[in-house]
Amino acid sequence: MKHVVIFEPIGSGAALVFAAKRLGYYTSVIGFNQKDRKLSQPVLDACDNLVECDTNNEAEVFNEISQLNKTREMDAIISGNEYYIPLVAVLARELNLPGQNPGGVQALRNKHRMRDALAAKKVRVPHYQTVSSVDDIQAMAKQLVFPVVLKPLEAAGSFHVSYVTNEEELIRSYERGQQDAHRELDHELGQSMLVESYLVGPEYSVEGFMAQDGPAFLSITEKILGPKPGFVECGHIVPANISQDLKIKIQQYIQEVTTALGIEMGVFHAEVRFSLENEPVLVEIGARLPGDRIVELIELAGGPSMAELSVRAHLGEALSSQFAPLEQYAGVVFFLPTSDFSQQHSEHQFTGVQRLSGYVADSLTINKMPSSPTTNDYRSRLGNAIFVSENYDTLRNVIDHCC
Repeated sequence: MKHVVIFEPIGSGAALVFAAKRLGYYTSVIGFNQKDRKLSQPVLDACDNLVECDTNNEAEVFNEISQLNKTREMDAIISGNEYYIPLVAVLARELNLPGQNPGGVQALRNKHRMRDALAAKKVRVPHYQTVSSVDDIQAMAKQLVFPVVLKPLEAAGSFHVSYVTNEEELIRSYERGQQDAHRELDHELGQSMLVESYLVGPEYSVEGFMAQDGPAFLSITEKILGPKPGFVECGHIVPANISQDLKIKIQQYIQEVTTALGIEMGVFHAEVRFSLENEPVLVEIGARLPGDRIVELIELAGGPSMAELSVRAHLGEALSSQFAPLEQYAGVVFFLPTSDFSQQHSEHQFTGVQRLSGYVADSLTINKMPSSPTTNDYRSRLGNAIFVSENYDTLRNVIDHCC
């Protein structure tokens, strides 16, 4: 039986553990299993073997991987979280296993490097530059065309991503990020942050995988964004209700992106937004599963399991780009706190959700929330609900009702 190792399957990465088990493989999980790296009980129940170690300590990780490989030789190792893709690429190379190019994935984690790599290949990117202090902002503010977007170089989940309209707001947003004590999986936010031009058009994500003949596209997903200044997403619809011409334009652009960044295997999740010239521009791309339950939405819409595709790719299988088209629409809505936030009021947001057309499931997380959450990033979400429909307008009306 083949041995598949999943490294820190947190969030959407948990699907990799379940997929490996469905495919009949012996599954090991490597995780810290503490604090915000605490593994879910379903993951612990599903895996055959748990190796606990500090996944932020590379020396400890390499020692544990060496011991595990001696005990039971590995056939695949896959990162279950965005933050650990570069480390897992190195581990795969050391073990002579299929994996991403360790040098190439560095550009997938760092947004400035990502834009540099794309610009070098003449692939469309927004205007961008990195600041590392308030002095940097003051020095370049006169050259900026506002509004702009400020974002961390290596964070995720719209963490401290801000829409700003002037120099004072930019400084405030930068300082707010620097003063935030929260550390994503014990990773520092860092002093350097990216400032780039604001893209005014609609936003989509692109889910796919690298097949034998190039990128295969499973879904172009409609993104429903919350209020400014944050960019927290309050809903997704799979697939987006767009014209065939627009679909082709997005796919051709993402093909340029994957080629320029050297993405050669596995699944990918890209986010694009349209410019004033109605051209897609990359927000970011990761060689990983999408979050926000999009993996489930694709399956509910009739598509294949992205998690199973990822496992198969990391086992060295050549994947075919042929798969059945999506049969229906699937959507998720995330409940955000209102200005008059209270636990009682926000619980009221869920009243009647189960009676809405196309209801599939919901999850209420309000009991984990602080007393006054903000709407700046994913931490502010109070819960979510999933719906399906054969008709786009019906589904969109349900999601708009929940928002």
